[in-house]
Amino acid sequence: MIDPYEKLSSFSPKPLLIINGDQDTDSLFTYSLELYEKLLPLYAEQPENLRLSMPFVDHQFNYFMKLEACNWFEKHLGIH
Repeated sequence: MIDPYEKLSSFSPKPLLIINGDQDTDSLFTYSLELYEKLLPLYAEQPENLRLSMPFVDHQFNYFMKLEACNWFEKHLGIH
């Protein structure tokens, strides 16, 4: 298992989108929220490169989440 907390300093300024359903019982949203909160200070100079999305879903990746991810990639990676 990879522990992202061991590598926090290597995240910024790379764009990072965290998507986690707030009703997910397999991957609790609290872990994503905790990671996001720890990363916030590291992204202080480029806050637009860090985003947390917690839609009202369980352990699924729905159309709106896919669209959000595609838009994120398009914006930050220049993919069209």
